[in-house]
Amino acid sequence: MDGLKEIKQIIGTKWISQVSSNCTDYIIFKNNYKFEDYDCEMQTMYFGKYYVTNDTIILETDSAQYMHDFSKSTLKLLFSHNKLKPIYSKYGHLDAVTVFDSTFIFYQDTTFSFYDK
Repeated sequence: MDGLKEIKQIIGTKWISQVSSNCTDYIIFKNNYKFEDYDCEMQTMYFGKYYVTNDTIILETDSAQYMHDFSKSTLKLLFSHNKLKPIYSKYGHLDAVTVFDSTFIFYQDTTFSFYDK
């Protein structure tokens, strides 16, 4: 599967990225196009909606745990070879291309069980 042919393929899945030995980021794709994105370095959970276009998932974050002055952000993830690779980000009014570390890749957590699909 090189592209996401149906949105149902990601609903109820969890994707993890090992930042360090004691730090793991993750994204959970819920139903109704909602997601949760945990940033372990910031120790913050982000919330928003996602969209799928061919082999790209677009995350539009509209709120964050513990942050009252949060600016909306967008992150584009390329789905290829069962991995999610960040390729673009936009924070608030800034529209700048972020260079992502080549090791910053999300892998599906196949042990994750999500009941609210």
